[in-house]
Amino acid sequence: MGWGRLGVVLVIAWGGCGGSNSSGQGTVVVSHGEGGSTMDGSTRDASRIPPGASPVEAGPPEAGMDAAPAVTWTGIYQNLLVNKGSPSNCTGASCHDPGTEKGIDLSTPQMGYTTISHRLVPGSPDSSDLVTVLQSGYMPQGRPPMAAANIDLIRAWIKAGALEN
Repeated sequence: MGWGRLGVVLVIAWGGCGGSNSSGQGTVVVSHGEGGSTMDGSTRDASRIPPGASPVEAGPPEAGMDAAPAVTWTGIYQNLLVNKGSPSNCTGASCHDPGTEKGIDLSTPQMGYTTISHRLVPGSPDSSDLVTVLQSGYMPQGRPPMAAANIDLIRAWIKAGALEN
């Protein structure tokens, strides 16, 4: 197998919630193979990411090099929505954890999925209220807008059927 067919690799690094990145800033690193670039101009040592911490998980072995990794609800929930190390998380006073705001409760992964699923159109991220609200910058209120790369992860999950996995 040659390296010329290597696709885009996304790595999420963060501080807090068990991560060892002490900066407290979430970073999405995108690599396009040799000479690749990062979305935010910085990189983190991928070895500092705890196993199983990324919202991007490997696809089945039979998928081969051309298949994109699967994005999971568990990864989105843990790394983007309730990760206190992410500047655009959805937790704290006047947010979705603790408490329910605008019908969404992120106190547990199951409650989060149950309450957020009515804002989704599985297979159609452009028709999903969650994507619209995040892209508009309206949410998260009082915090920096969610990075486009992170919204793209949510879009990919919705496009794949928005499964609770």
